[in-house]
Amino acid sequence: MRFLLAFFLVFLYLFSISHLFAKEPEFLLESNRARGMGNAFVAVANDEYVLYQNPAGLVSMPHNIYSIVGIGGTSSKGWIEELGGTLEVTKVKPPKEVDSDKLEVLAGKKIYVEAGTSPIGLVGLPCGNSCSWGLSLSASTIFDILVHNPIFPYFELRAFAQGALLGGFAISFWDYAFDVGMNFKTVRRDGTQREFHIFDSEIVELIEKQNRTPLQDTWETATSASADVGFMLHFENYPIEQRLGGVMRNIGGMDFGKAGSIPMQIDLGYAAEAEWFGLDFLFALDYHDLANEQHETFSFERNLKFGLEVGILKLFNGHHLLSFRLGQNGAYSTQGATLNLYGIKFDLAYWSQELGEVAGEKEDPRLSLQVSFIL
Repeated sequence: MRFLLAFFLVFLYLFSISHLFAKEPEFLLESNRARGMGNAFVAVANDEYVLYQNPAGLVSMPHNIYSIVGIGGTSSKGWIEELGGTLEVTKVKPPKEVDSDKLEVLAGKKIYVEAGTSPIGLVGLPCGNSCSWGLSLSASTIFDILVHNPIFPYFELRAFAQGALLGGFAISFWDYAFDVGMNFKTVRRDGTQREFHIFDSEIVELIEKQNRTPLQDTWETATSASADVGFMLHFENYPIEQRLGGVMRNIGGMDFGKAGSIPMQIDLGYAAEAEWFGLDFLFALDYHDLANEQHETFSFERNLKFGLEVGILKLFNGHHLLSFRLGQNGAYSTQGATLNLYGIKFDLAYWSQELGEVAGEKEDPRLSLQVSFIL
């Protein structure tokens, strides 16, 4: 572990960059279905991720969903592609003869790797005529590092593993026209989130002596608890079903000390569904982070999300046999698809994370695959 960390630090020192990045937004868990739709999902929230998206969706889910197990992985595409190109150069010329500008192709490429489980649990179970509840477990690991200032480099590191337990319920009023939901969650995180300089004494000791250093002492194991509250307002206008939704996430914020934090966030959304020619169409429009808690600079376009999904043949587990998605996440387009083989579900998403403070400032394209078993 110390060797790998030392390798990354030296690697990033050689390919340091001057562009200033914004803080990466913090979320507990994201689905590839939502990512493919530009993360416009507040008023959709009708699958196994409902407790992570909007607990009010529990009461109006078309099916009870039993999610047995699932795995997924996400990575930035840019640094992998550029690293491959650089390695091809070194095959032709000895490393000492490779021009420095050839090595600098990695400048501006963020290294982001994420792995974990899809939600494991059961959601949409009835607790009365107009009431539903659900439980969910998840685990994830994130390694996220970037560097500032090519002259005297300093780094921002986010590295942690976390596990989460969620439970929630929703109640419907006015003949299922208005739903209110709440979840409670506890999260245990083991990791660090900090800035450091390449010449800090703890980095030098870690690389040269390979022993315990103050850097390792910045790792922390912490547990935090919070709640989400959401609503759904339904408009049954045949043939188009429309919904307005809103959610207040992480009420009071979640603080993990040296391992980072997840701030409170307020999101609003609209969704419309219709069936035409045997195909199910879904359109969603969201505005995220109404109070601008995740960023220091206000950017309307960055917080605006919308997406479209087309589904073919809905199956017993609430998902379509085939689904295709397009969306817009701020300034960047998104794509996604699902293949649902009667319980074994493959979700693919290609989207971009905004690394700047305003829309379109700094793009980090990412690719993600999730595989899950849904009954």
